Amino acid sequence: ITDSAGGSLPAGAAPLQRGVLTSLLIVMSWYLAGLLHQIEARRRADTEKLLADKDEFVASVGHELRTPVTAVVGFAELLRDAGSDLPDDERTVMLDVLVRQGSELVAMLEDLLVMARHDSKTLAVARVSVNLRAQVSQTVEALVDRRPIIRSSQADVLVEGDPLRGRQILRNLLTNAYRYGNGAVQIETGAEAGIGSVRVLDDGPGLPTNQEAKVFEPYVTLHG
Repeated sequence: ITDSAGGSLPAGAAPLQRGVLTSLLIVMSWYLAGLLHQIEARRRADTEKLLADKDEFVASVGHELRTPVTAVVGFAELLRDAGSDLPDDERTVMLDVLVRQGSELVAMLEDLLVMARHDSKTLAVARVSVNLRAQVSQTVEALVDRRPIIRSSQADVLVEGDPLRGRQILRNLLTNAYRYGNGAVQIETGAEAGIGSVRVLDDGPGLPTNQEAKVFEPYVTLHG
């Protein structure tokens, strides 16, 4: 028996080599088995997270749709039960709200169809001139029996953005303010240094300092 340089190996070296190779093969097998186990565990974790995200997404969509659906049903019932007794201007306002909220529901459903496509990772966002005061007024008009106090530092605040997304955000802020803010809600619109702003204020206790960052995580709700 010779080594790679052509010299003779000591007696008993061949069994030692075979033993070393066998040990290496066993170690590699253990390593590969552990690696496969980690991959499988990660795949199961990803699947479980995907299912959990799906459940949270469905709950979030239900939250998004509840307010406009409630407005549509509420005003439709008023028009059905008291339509002939309502003044023309009130009926016109209610019909305008129904049309606007119906349009927003259609837009939300279109967004859901986009998100359902496997090759789509983002939603389409418009970039147009938006009057913040007008968007606030439209959002507030759609609220049933919950009208906040609106204060504006100036008549019109024009910004660039997506009016539908803006109303979705504002509607969520108002819903949360009424749910957790003890009832007294105010909206302020204004502009400073060329930047428009909308502030939703309530008299609730606020968030604990150590939980403030959690509100930026998807689908997180801090009860109470």
